[in-house]
Amino acid sequence: MSKNATVIVEERDEWSSFAEFLGNIIAKYADEVGLDDLPDPHAYIARKNIEKGYKCYMKNINKRISKSYHNSIEYVFC
Repeated sequence: MSKNATVIVEERDEWSSFAEFLGNIIAKYADEVGLDDLPDPHAYIARKNIEKGYKCYMKNINKRISKSYHNSIEYVFC
């Protein structure tokens, strides 16, 4: 198969006009939007996973601290 393969759809369905519209809009505004300037999605996902793991870790640590704090209280009855 060659690199410049073209797909031609003979039958048009209800989505063809919408797909053509989206293609034209993307082609028209691609330079102005600056799609190449968008941040790397892999770095964004990795950062979100690290934040999620850190929150889970701190929640666990806070539970342990809270339990040890409550267990260390001395009650004196008179």
